[in-house]
Amino acid sequence: MIRIAFAGDRDISVWVLEYLLREGVRPLALCVSDPERATHSEALKRMCTFLEQDRILIGTRFREAEGLDLLRSLDLDFVIGVHFPYLVRTDVLQTARQGVLNLHPAYLPSNRGWHTPSWAILDGTPYGATLHFMDENIDTGDIVHRKRIDVSPGDTANTLYQRVKRLELEVFQEAWPGLSDGTFKRLQQTGLSPVTIHQRKELLTPGIQRIDMNTMTKAGDLINRLRALTTDRSSEAAYFERDGVRYRLQLTVKEEPILVEELSRKYHAKWRELLVSPELSILETMRIMEHGTQEIVIVVDLQGNLLGTVTDGDVRRGILSGLSLSDPISRIMNPEAVTITPRTSPHEAREIMLNRVLKHLPVVDEMGRVVGILAWAALQTALADSP
Repeated sequence: MIRIAFAGDRDISVWVLEYLLREGVRPLALCVSDPERATHSEALKRMCTFLEQDRILIGTRFREAEGLDLLRSLDLDFVIGVHFPYLVRTDVLQTARQGVLNLHPAYLPSNRGWHTPSWAILDGTPYGATLHFMDENIDTGDIVHRKRIDVSPGDTANTLYQRVKRLELEVFQEAWPGLSDGTFKRLQQTGLSPVTIHQRKELLTPGIQRIDMNTMTKAGDLINRLRALTTDRSSEAAYFERDGVRYRLQLTVKEEPILVEELSRKYHAKWRELLVSPELSILETMRIMEHGTQEIVIVVDLQGNLLGTVTDGDVRRGILSGLSLSDPISRIMNPEAVTITPRTSPHEAREIMLNRVLKHLPVVDEMGRVVGILAWAALQTALADSP
């Protein structure tokens, strides 16, 4: 049976210990934070009632002589650290046969050190979770397993941290079978990039937190700064000062999907000029296309219901087949036009256009009425405008 000591705090440490206990792995010793800084020490201790009190090391006792003697006496394979907020010295690293593992909320080697979600947003670095061996330096030891997570434009440091903790549990669960049977691999961080590291105090400096009300800045940079400094602690928030008072700012981001009906109106305000009658001649249709700089018209009845579409390609094919320019476009229109609804998302519309090789899509409501036209160029502009 694999022999471990467990050192942790925060809810993620509880989740990892729950997993280990379900796997039948009981720690031979438990290291927890001191009461002044702990959040989940009591929960961890309640999960380890099978341990004698002298096997529970509180605060820095794990690196004092008595604690070191205990850890050395247990013939450990691993010490597993999960958000354990203490520096681990070399003598502690040497207490386990395989080494001391650390579960870190970052995609190493990016964001070594503190406040990793904040710096991932501020620096634009890759983010994720990593299980790695500890060494004498900060988060530089060999990697056992790591996974990336996308940083959403709507993420604050706090929401990103909540999401990455779930990923950390996933990383640990995926790595554990190899650790328990000895088949795990070690990936050295040497040569990996990008490498970033931040100390705890860096985020708390006026240069990062203070907003100068008289300095011009890009809206995107300011929003990213507010996102990065929105944590679960107001003391870490951005602030501005006025008349001897400091005002802290925390950001609430609400995601609201943009629908194609809105895009069709925003980027194609004159779309109604492309609605035509089925009796319109081919020649008049060509003039409308040329005047509107579009390569399509939408054929509708008197109630505005969709009958079909006519593209410049339909016009060319009709003329080549022998039709007269005075013939009605009902003879060349496509009655099986691909359409979307007002509630189609821009990304769904983009997939339809790519798959069907279309430059335009009529937007049709539940009654069959045309309520807009979405052009490929407008859609690309809208998606490019998104942060």
